[in-house]
Amino acid sequence: MMDEEAIYTIGFYKKGLVSSVDLILVSKHEPFAPILKKVLMKTFNTKYGVDFGGAAGLQVVKDGVLHIWGIQKEVKGQIAVNRFSQQ
Repeated sequence: MMDEEAIYTIGFYKKGLVSSVDLILVSKHEPFAPILKKVLMKTFNTKYGVDFGGAAGLQVVKDGVLHIWGIQKEVKGQIAVNRFSQQ
C-alpha cells in the first residue's frame, strides 16, 4: 500500500488467542531507502476458530473503506470467515 508520502506493508499474525495486524513503513517514495518500522498495531477478537495466522487479507473498496478478512487455520466441517470493517 502507499499514500502520497510513503510505501507500507501489513503483517497478519496470531499470538496466543489474539489475532493482530501490523502496519509497517517500508520506505519514503524518494529516495527509496528501506526503513521497515512498525507504525501501528491493532488486535482483533476473532470468532469460530478464525486465525489471522492461517489466512487473512485486506480489501480496499472504491470509497476507500478497509475490510480485513480472516479464515480459520484448520477447517473442520463448516468454513468460518470473519470480516472487520472501518467504522
